[in-house]
Amino acid sequence: MSKISENTLEQTALDWLEFFGWQTAFGSDISLDLFGHTSKRRAARPECGEVR
Repeated sequence: MSKISENTLEQTALDWLEFFGWQTAFGSDISLDLFGHTSKRRAARPECGEVR
């Protein structure tokens, strides 16, 4: 059995999602900081607990 790295698996999954029309982003670009703000863009929701 061949071994696969976590990075290779993650990149393959991201490529697959983009192929099917999903948008991907770097986690720190979209995550909230301690004050509820994002560093580069506005969050899609005000708090992480508001996932529907």
